[in-house]
Amino acid sequence: MVSSQKDIPAWLKKGVPKSADIEKILTPSREEMYRALQLYHAHVRYVITIMLSLITAMFAILGLSARLGDVIAEPEIISTVVGALLIAGCPVALIAVVIIWRYYLVYLSSLVFAVRVHLGSPFKITHPWFNRTIEQAIRWSKVRDDIGFIHKRASSPTDTFMLYVYIIFCLAGLSLFCGLKIL
Repeated sequence: MVSSQKDIPAWLKKGVPKSADIEKILTPSREEMYRALQLYHAHVRYVITIMLSLITAMFAILGLSARLGDVIAEPEIISTVVGALLIAGCPVALIAVVIIWRYYLVYLSSLVFAVRVHLGSPFKITHPWFNRTIEQAIRWSKVRDDIGFIHKRASSPTDTFMLYVYIIFCLAGLSLFCGLKIL
C-alpha cells in the first residue's frame, strides 16, 4: 500500500486529469489497460507457439525422412533444409522480441495513465497493479519521467517482459543448437 500521497513522485502526479467528471474515465482507463495487456500476452503466446511449432515440425520431418529413407528426397538435402530452418528461428525470435517490447510499452503507458486517472479521483487506490506501480515509482527515485519509468520497468529482471524474453531466447538457442548439430 502507498504510504501517502506526498510520497508519490511529482512526474507521476503531473499528468493527473483534473476534470470534474474524472469518474467517467476511471473504468475506461482500466479497460484500455487490460486490452493492451491482452494484446501483449496474445503476441507472446503466438511467438512461443510459432517457435515451438517450428522446432517440433522440423524434428517430425527429420523423423519421417529417417523412416522413409530416400523415398521422398535425399537425406542430406532434408537435413540441410531442416538445419537452415531451425537456424532461421533465431532472427525470427529477435524480431519478435522487438515487437513484443513495443506491445509491452503500450501496456505500461496505459497502466501509467490509469494510475494517473485514479490518483485524480476521490477514491482510494486499491488495485494491486496500481499500488505496485506507485511503489516502484517511489522506489526508483532516479526516474524523472514517464519514459524513464516505463523503460526501467520493462527492463526489470523481475517483470514479465524479461521472463518472456528469456523463454523466447531459450527456444531460439535450442533451435540454433539443433540446427547447427543437424548441419
